Amino acid sequence: MAAMLALALPAGLSAVPGHAWADDTQRDAREAVERGEILPLDRVLAIVTAAYPGQVLDVQLRGSRRGGDWRYRIKMLSDSGRVSVIAVDAATGRILGRRGGN
Repeated sequence: MAAMLALALPAGLSAVPGHAWADDTQRDAREAVERGEILPLDRVLAIVTAAYPGQVLDVQLRGSRRGGDWRYRIKMLSDSGRVSVIAVDAATGRILGRRGGN
């Protein structure tokens, strides 16, 4: 079962209060980073902002330890004022796609 985790940018991984599944997903994500299965957020943001300069508005990590298919979803505000959403393979840092911002 895929779960979604909203990430607070300054604090790294953070739980959503009152949701046990968020705590579990946060723990799973932290353990995946420690095992080297996924890249840490700062490395992914460096990749994304190099390709799409602008301000990061929101970051989510989606996936599960069972499925092993972790993806970062990053919402960006470009320097020209357009919003886009960028999907990134959490394991490799490869940009999978971008919506908006044209």
